[in-house]
Amino acid sequence: MKEILLIKLGALGDVIRTTCLLAPIRRKFGPCRITWLTSPEALPLLQGLDVEQTLSTGGKTTAILKRQSFDLALNLDEDPLACKAASAASSKKLIGGFLNESGKPVYTPESAPYFDLGLLNKDENGSMAKADALKKANRKTYQQLWAGVLGLDMTDYPRGFEPLVAITDTDRTEAVALLKKSSKPRVGLNLGAGARWPAKQPSIKHAAEIARGLAARGFEVVYFGGEAELERNRAIRKKAGVGALAPRKTFSVFAAMISQCRALVSTDSLALHLACAVGTPVVVLFGPTSPAEIELYGSGIKLEPKPACSCYYQPRCKIDAHCVGTIPAAAAVAAAALLVG
Repeated sequence: MKEILLIKLGALGDVIRTTCLLAPIRRKFGPCRITWLTSPEALPLLQGLDVEQTLSTGGKTTAILKRQSFDLALNLDEDPLACKAASAASSKKLIGGFLNESGKPVYTPESAPYFDLGLLNKDENGSMAKADALKKANRKTYQQLWAGVLGLDMTDYPRGFEPLVAITDTDRTEAVALLKKSSKPRVGLNLGAGARWPAKQPSIKHAAEIARGLAARGFEVVYFGGEAELERNRAIRKKAGVGALAPRKTFSVFAAMISQCRALVSTDSLALHLACAVGTPVVVLFGPTSPAEIELYGSGIKLEPKPACSCYYQPRCKIDAHCVGTIPAAAAVAAAALLVG
């Protein structure tokens, strides 16, 4: 039986998105034992999934990686910590990021289709001009990029590449109890992006316009977000004068609440990937990130700013108004209505 190490620390949404590779990897390699190394905060997202062993960074993990023998170490992350772990692991073959002899994060040649588009492909002057140009020109999804690198079967794509989240009956029961009962179709709003990516999110005023527009269409509006978005969601709700705040619970209950929505209007964030995992149609407002890389599995609508973002892959805007704010609120409302049907 093959031993496979998968390393993905990244943002929580990226961890959920990467779960789409679990089933295709098993189809390619047959009987195998998968160990997933991630960040401590992402461990709950992997609970209940088809992963034999989960590890988090820190503690005795490095010793475990050196002691355990892997047939394949797959590092999908640019993070120096992830590259260090990949280099430390005892593996027969490594694909993805690692540390070279100088301790610099680099990547294996076969993983170039993905890593050429990212932070490890800097120009000689230290800029990201070449990588950003490649990323803008790219039309493949994250799933397609990695399936190509790993030689995964894409015969029925995107079927068979869905992200995964484990939701129990208890989670579903709690989600139903937490959300306000209504005869109206429920549409979720997740228009924050956390402290790391403020450029992804529309202003409170713009978000409130979307909320009011949805309510005017006869939808029950529920605001979703993490702990970092709580005060922002309260401000949006106050300005909009409509809707209810979803309580902050475990990731699985969060996903279960999203599954209770007829549609979700979201930024490029964790909620988007959870919606894809539970099959809730989603309208995505894109700003400085690549719409092409996001797979919506035939059940979503992508809205992009016009003109395109001038702060590509910058966490903060160079101008006062975020480009995502140029997407008309009416367009988001109309898209959600189309998905609800």
